[in-house]
Amino acid sequence: MDICAMWTPDESGWERLSAVRATLSGIAGTSPGFYPHISLGVYYGVDFDLIDERTRLFAREARPFSVFFTGFRLVNPSVLVLEAANEGCIKHYHAAFHTQLDEYADEWTRLSPYKYLPHSTMLNMSGRDFSVLEQVVQRDFLPFCIRIDKLQLSRSFEEERYEILTTYDLKD
Repeated sequence: MDICAMWTPDESGWERLSAVRATLSGIAGTSPGFYPHISLGVYYGVDFDLIDERTRLFAREARPFSVFFTGFRLVNPSVLVLEAANEGCIKHYHAAFHTQLDEYADEWTRLSPYKYLPHSTMLNMSGRDFSVLEQVVQRDFLPFCIRIDKLQLSRSFEEERYEILTTYDLKD
């Protein structure tokens, strides 16, 4: 089973990411599978009890933190994401979490070679013309911060839906 460890925002951050997604969807149409988060890692072949225990212990030590969203990027090549600055806590926590789980991580979230791009996925642009959105996102986007206050484990299914397996609050 593949498992995703993900940072999830507080209520205000959730609303902000959802509002950005709604604006984009209003222009380009919706795509399934939206859940406001930033992936910390995607893991294959890991025992659930092992990753859950490590996640629980990690969340007990981690503190809520801010994430700065800097702009949009097309990845993979048809997925529109809202890119977060890879600095401060998000970079530190990524390295710390992966020291114990890196052997299970996918190529995009493992430590070496370092390809980690913290982001929140907005839309699947497959079969759509990005130029419809390009002018709007470049003209109207203003960078912003959200607060991360939870660490969750989830799994995804082919039909682009998520199942949240566990949720751990980060303590102030």
